[in-house]
Amino acid sequence: MQTIISDDNIKPFMAKLFQSNEFSAFEVRKTEIKTITKFVIDGQLDTTEDDDEPLKFCTWAQLQPYALNIIKGSVKPKSIRIIFALGLAEMESNFAEHINDVALFLNIVFDGEKITITTGYSQKTFTLDKTIGTTWDAYVTNFLNNLGIDVTQA
Repeated sequence: MQTIISDDNIKPFMAKLFQSNEFSAFEVRKTEIKTITKFVIDGQLDTTEDDDEPLKFCTWAQLQPYALNIIKGSVKPKSIRIIFALGLAEMESNFAEHINDVALFLNIVFDGEKITITTGYSQKTFTLDKTIGTTWDAYVTNFLNNLGIDVTQA
């Protein structure tokens, strides 16, 4: 599913993304922000074998302050690209039957003028059944609607 955030919703969406906890539970796979230069944040946690941390990726709650510091200022970012994956807790409560077989992605792209959100998923096993994709699309649409963000399906 590809969704376009309407012009009058860009500022409220960015405020929710960078200044609230609405996206906190998402894992960050990669973030790219272009301002005076291109900042790339790899979301992989820097862990050792002794760590008890079951997660392999940072959550948005952990990286959000750094990303916010990059975009703060009077000059609008040239572009922002964030690749989120649904976090473990949300997977367990909403997609438990797929927890070991699928990763659910949310790609947010700001090109300087508009925001495009694309959903995607990756399954370990091949199947012709696309139910998980349809369910994930509905979950994201509901998530955005609950944030009060009007979206247009592209």
